[in-house]
Amino acid sequence: MPNGSAWRPPPRSLGCARYASAASSEAFTRRSTHAREEIDAFTRAVRALPGVLMVFHLTGVTDYLVWVAATDAQDLREFVVDHLATHPSVAHAETSLIYEHTRGPGIWGAADAA
Repeated sequence: MPNGSAWRPPPRSLGCARYASAASSEAFTRRSTHAREEIDAFTRAVRALPGVLMVFHLTGVTDYLVWVAATDAQDLREFVVDHLATHPSVAHAETSLIYEHTRGPGIWGAADAA
C-alpha cells in the first residue's frame, strides 16, 4: 500500500451497505470489570465475532470501540444485542453509524483514496 497505509475493502464488496461500529457503524462499550485476564479474553472474543473489522481498546470513559460491517441499522442492533450488550462484563453499549470515511494526509503527507 502506498505510504504504509492499510487497504480497506469497500463495504459493498463485503456485502454490506456500510461499515458500522457499536459506540461505532461502531460500537462503544464500557466494561464493568477491568482485570487483566478478563480484558485479554474480551478482546480475543470480540475480535473473533463475525463482521468485526477492527477492535480498539481505549482510554477514557469508553473502554472499546468495535468497527463492524453491518448491512443496515437493524443488523448493527442485532450484533450489539447478541454479542455486546448481553455480555456479562459489558456495563454499557452504544452505537453510531459512520456516514462518511475520509483520510487526512497522515504522517507521509499524501492521503490515499479511501
